[in-house]
Amino acid sequence: SAVGRFKCKVCGETQNIGQVLGEVEGDKHVRARVQALNKQRGQQQEQMGTLASSAKRAQHMLQQEEEDDGEEDDEEEEEHEHAQGETHEHLDCVEQEAEQG
Repeated sequence: SAVGRFKCKVCGETQNIGQVLGEVEGDKHVRARVQALNKQRGQQQEQMGTLASSAKRAQHMLQQEEEDDGEEDDEEEEEHEHAQGETHEHLDCVEQEAEQG
């Protein structure tokens, strides 16, 4: 047989070897080894999923903070404009009172 290929004992077809993840002696140990590898892969995928969802949550929180900061800046600007308007109106009143007085 060629290097990197094997004949499947179940279906009889020649298969390519993609990657060797482990070796066992005897057919009866294959099932346990495959189950252990599948469990390990599942745990790695779960960890990656957890990391990805944590990263998404962190990104969402940062976006929320940026939006909130922007809203606070807008509110402060409106308050400043309002205060300037009141001061201006108040000066007008003072000037009118001075002219009348």
